[in-house]
Amino acid sequence: MKEELLDKEVLAMYDVRGIQNYIFRTNRIKEIKGASLIIDNIIVNGLKDIIKKKNWPEDKYITDWKDKSGEMEFLSNPQIEMQVMYIGGGNAYVLYRSGRICKEINRALAEYVFFNTYSLRLAVAVVEKTDEYFDDYYKITQEMRRVKAEMSNCDPVGAFPFMKIDNVTGYPLTEQIRSGETEILSTESALKRKMYSKNCNDRQAKELDSLVTEKSENSMLAVVHIDGNNMGKRIGMIMQSLKNSHTNYEKITGVVRGISSSIDRSFRESLEKTFTYIKRDLSSLIDPKRKIILYREIIRAGDDITFVCNAKVAIEAVKFFLSDISKRKITYIIDEEKKEDAFPFSACAGIAFFHSHFPFSDAYEVAEACCGNAKKWAKEEKHKGAQEQIGNFFDFQVCGTISAKDLGAYREKHYVIPQQNGNVETIIHRPYYVENEDPELKELNKKNEDHSAQILTDLIKFFNDSDNLPRNQAKTLREACAKGSEERTNYEVFLESRQRKLPGNKENWYDSLELADIYVG
Repeated sequence: MKEELLDKEVLAMYDVRGIQNYIFRTNRIKEIKGASLIIDNIIVNGLKDIIKKKNWPEDKYITDWKDKSGEMEFLSNPQIEMQVMYIGGGNAYVLYRSGRICKEINRALAEYVFFNTYSLRLAVAVVEKTDEYFDDYYKITQEMRRVKAEMSNCDPVGAFPFMKIDNVTGYPLTEQIRSGETEILSTESALKRKMYSKNCNDRQAKELDSLVTEKSENSMLAVVHIDGNNMGKRIGMIMQSLKNSHTNYEKITGVVRGISSSIDRSFRESLEKTFTYIKRDLSSLIDPKRKIILYREIIRAGDDITFVCNAKVAIEAVKFFLSDISKRKITYIIDEEKKEDAFPFSACAGIAFFHSHFPFSDAYEVAEACCGNAKKWAKEEKHKGAQEQIGNFFDFQVCGTISAKDLGAYREKHYVIPQQNGNVETIIHRPYYVENEDPELKELNKKNEDHSAQILTDLIKFFNDSDNLPRNQAKTLREACAKGSEERTNYEVFLESRQRKLPGNKENWYDSLELADIYVG
């Protein structure tokens, strides 16, 4: 910290780096869940721990911000030494009465992050506080960019040649954990396991195998990754609309707290409704006695969500979530008046189907890549609605081999068929669009109707009905589709000669046939 800031009021911005890699740098579900619990609210938890250890009065070091819509005691009471403004976009913003207090806490917070995670790093930016919120926000954002650019990429000390190492992280094995049988773990893995054991008592869902329908024969799972669309841009537009009329900390803090809480609440409620839908409506289709646990939440951090579920419910669960989230909007209060964003939320999802013995970390990367592909598609101009509105899309991939980890290369190799005329043909039609019920978004629905998820699920249901097509013929049709339109047409002619009438939307046939065995709806 600069010396000239030590005796001035300052605004600090915190960012914990490497979170995604930290969570999924393992194939053990206990460690993944434990890691997500560790990083959940880690800055506020760290501040609380520091305040408690230093025996500082909690009424002068305020960490609670979610239930204080616009209350900023720091601004009106000079006795307040520190107050968390809000946490949003993965960053925490904290006001300090002096740079000296900030410096002391920063050192302690860096230690907290290290001793509780082992490998995550804390980035801190500090600027002098003024009375103009937007000026300070711009300055601290620029300072954080500089800090990140200059941070070293050093990791904790690795293993020496004579040490046993963790095959996943490369860190030395340091601790014994006894849970049934003794395991020797690295410090990082041990911290994750301890957090899991401390907070998770759902014994039935401890392992991925408990989510499958039948082991070996029908052991398909799905990892779903969901991410909100253009959240930063939407928030930026709201803030820009207030910039000329509201610039003081108290009013703007109330707005950003309201926005952050609205996003967190909306995505949490949609996820909870999705899980209820799985339990209430989908579980009986798979297991009438409802003994199988069909889902497992992994991460929920604002608009960033990851969960694992039985493969058969994944498509319908994602459709339900995207439909429900698009009925909600960002809300906040300014000048005691409730405001609402012009457009509803939208999000994209990626689904990776995999067997329970497939490396989970690889399956997650595939789901993340599918989500990224859906976002890229959604943001293309030809798929946007009025005023740059983006729709809800999902993409999916069946992980047959480890090479599916590189999604682009895998699809180029397996789903793009060279033609004799030198052209190429793509046999998949992903991603798929989930329609929005808002009447203001009819144009968005119209633009994307040829990629409607309803087409996909209607075709799956058709091919799953043996009265329409026997199972062996459906599998042969899938094999024909995989070889290109010429082979598909030849087999289609054969089926028609056997009085089998096939549906339209031939470009969607392969996608629906690939999912026929792993779908219920």
